[in-house]
Amino acid sequence: MKAVLIGNYGVGNFGDEALREYFLTAYPEVAWTVLSARPGTDELPRLPIGVRSFFGTSWWKTVTAIRGSDAVVFGGGTLFTDIESVRACVLWGVHAFVARFFRVPVHLAFQGVGPFKTALGEGIARRVLRCARFVSVRDAASLARVRPWRADVIETFDPIFLLFLQRRKLRLPDSGILLIPRHNSGEAFLRACDAVPANVSVTIALFQSNRVGEANMADLLQARFPCSTVRSIEDADTLMDMLSHAERCVCERFHGALAAAAAGVPTVVVTRAAGDKLDEVRALFEPGAADAARSLAEAGEVSLRTALATAA
Repeated sequence: MKAVLIGNYGVGNFGDEALREYFLTAYPEVAWTVLSARPGTDELPRLPIGVRSFFGTSWWKTVTAIRGSDAVVFGGGTLFTDIESVRACVLWGVHAFVARFFRVPVHLAFQGVGPFKTALGEGIARRVLRCARFVSVRDAASLARVRPWRADVIETFDPIFLLFLQRRKLRLPDSGILLIPRHNSGEAFLRACDAVPANVSVTIALFQSNRVGEANMADLLQARFPCSTVRSIEDADTLMDMLSHAERCVCERFHGALAAAAAGVPTVVVTRAAGDKLDEVRALFEPGAADAARSLAEAGEVSLRTALATAA
């Protein structure tokens, strides 16, 4: 079957690119067309929502690909949220509208949904979810938000956890500490780093090294740990190799914490708010929690495969 894969791909974020890798490898029976913010070979641009992007992209090729596909899949990530900007909900809503216009079934797979701060953002998400052929969400908070909108939502878990489990290495810790900040990490992350001894080896892993804020955060951490090294994470193998040598980890990245849990590395997970996705991933470090998460992710994988087979 032919399907269009939609996500926040091409923006230089390791987590999003790992999601893209997961879908391409986990569903080899699907002929994927990937939409990207910066299309590479065999990829197409996302649909425009502004005048400049309308005239600057070959959006008609994307429309043609959607029209000729058997399904459109929104693949992982927290796409439908307006916590940073309502433009995100508008962007993904446009793609869903075009798919429905051509009667192509929409599948929302392993999604994080919300939170919302505007009625417009929430309204777009609600409309897309109600009209989708298939919906699975990756966390309990998303499930609670969308259950009032439709009753057949499937609870699963972030599928990158399966990718990390497949790529994990033999643990050979060398007393080093791995720090995984965000571009906007604040006092909570720095306080967690205060517990790191000054005389140990420190590696700073950047998931968005092309982002100015993340580079500035690396400079701040290097001032605290002058002998530290900075590494840019571009693929799952690199991250899992680094974790195999880490004694422990301090992390404020969702997919960094997932990788640490898969690798079995003791980790201080720094949350941004009570009940956020990082708060939930803390539970993965409890006995038996990783096995339960793996089962949920595997069940989500099977349910999407079944839904796609039905759409073909």
